[in-house]
Amino acid sequence: MKVITYNILDGFEHAPERKLECASWFKNQAPDIVFLNELNGFTQDSLKDFANSWGHANTILLEGRSRYLIGITSNSPITDVETYFENLQGHGVISCKSNGMTLINTHLNPHDIEKRHHDVEFILEKIKTFDSDRENILFGGDLNSFHYDEKSHYADDASDLKSFYLYRSKLDEKFKNLTDDELDFMVSKRLADSSMVDLLSQHNDTFVTSFPTKLGKEKQEQIKVFVDSGINTDRMSGRIDYFWANKKLADKCTACVIPRDPSVEIISDHYPIIAEFELN
Repeated sequence: MKVITYNILDGFEHAPERKLECASWFKNQAPDIVFLNELNGFTQDSLKDFANSWGHANTILLEGRSRYLIGITSNSPITDVETYFENLQGHGVISCKSNGMTLINTHLNPHDIEKRHHDVEFILEKIKTFDSDRENILFGGDLNSFHYDEKSHYADDASDLKSFYLYRSKLDEKFKNLTDDELDFMVSKRLADSSMVDLLSQHNDTFVTSFPTKLGKEKQEQIKVFVDSGINTDRMSGRIDYFWANKKLADKCTACVIPRDPSVEIISDHYPIIAEFELN
């Protein structure tokens, strides 16, 4: 069983070549389930057409208040669908079942720590409603949050992310990505404390970033706020995309990687995550 989560960057707006490359990449990967973030401009029908290109006839698209839509596709029927966006502070939550797994996809708020904390608490309460002894629970997506076990990679001598967040918060008070001028790691801490397992950490001893790709770095160098900040964009990388699983499913995970093949360098500003499982 192969599952992929991928933030595809603005729904390929004004870049049909990226959409074609992404469809081809998915077809070559032959996943059983795909979590998608930033399906900007997609409709229920266009997502079905997109997913059909890699053999997935079953799709869900959450259309809420945000233009940054999220979705799930599968090669098997999708059941028990629940979608949430009211009273949430990010881009919504999809919960469903497919291929013997209980799935939760989200895209947390990129600008505000407290809003991310709010939504992850909602998700943790949702996870509690599942039978963790019997169900294979997989939670994923772009959490816009760093992992607490990887703090050293964001220290001042290794990263300029904190400096950039300080600069941006002074320009616009809506950007609240620091707590007492420090990076926040609470989302991952709360998930780990709830006995969810970070699958990438389980299968990798080295630090691997999920953004930015080659395309992402090129875009950073063109964005005024990055240029004006004087920040070194080579020191702006991190891991904010995840797959978390309950212990029952984590024990069945045989691999979890962030690929670095040429295609994923140009499809999006994020790298995808691939997790593989041997289900009974």
